[in-house]
Amino acid sequence: MSRAKRVTPAKCLFHVLNRANGNFKLFESERCYRQFLAIFEEARRRHQTQLLAYCLMPNHWHMLLSPQVDGDLSPFVKRFSFRAARRWHYNHGTIGRGHLYQGRFRSFVIVDDAHLITVCRYIEANPLRAGLVVRAEDWKWSSAGAHMSASEGGSPRARGALRLDALPVSLPADWRAFVNAPTSATETEGIRDAIRGERAARLRPRADEDGDQAEPMLAADDG
Repeated sequence: MSRAKRVTPAKCLFHVLNRANGNFKLFESERCYRQFLAIFEEARRRHQTQLLAYCLMPNHWHMLLSPQVDGDLSPFVKRFSFRAARRWHYNHGTIGRGHLYQGRFRSFVIVDDAHLITVCRYIEANPLRAGLVVRAEDWKWSSAGAHMSASEGGSPRARGALRLDALPVSLPADWRAFVNAPTSATETEGIRDAIRGERAARLRPRADEDGDQAEPMLAADDG
């Protein structure tokens, strides 16, 4: 049975993520990160999709995206993720030897301003929770530093590897402290349970398109 086409209206915000298959690492060096960023920026020049927050982790990535054209989210993400996967296989000499990602990218609709703040915080705190840095802003491959600078009156482009589009809401003035504060166990488990449930629902044959799902208030990602 074919899946319903993914519905992604223009101007809506989506939390988008994907994870490497098995024990693969998407990014093993600064060169790997920079190659991915170059491919991502090339896709941005061809699609009218805004980037509002992001975090690249060694084996997965998260983005807060807003397509500016109806139905453009899937073509945009597929463009950069396919090209990045092809580059990864080329670098590792594994072209034609299986999938780099666990499956298709996952997307969740942002339902309101409070949900947006929760998801943005969760995305940018990923390296901190993983123990990769002491403070979230020390992670080079995320929007954390740029958003912290902006919340304190600086330029959102002062830091960060990717150019960011403006968020539709103002971040709290204490964004730096907020992102670096421990996430409550209830919130963390709520987020992870939502993603695990969505992942289980998608254990079926691959297809080009799939259905969209609304993300619960506290849902963001599992690591």
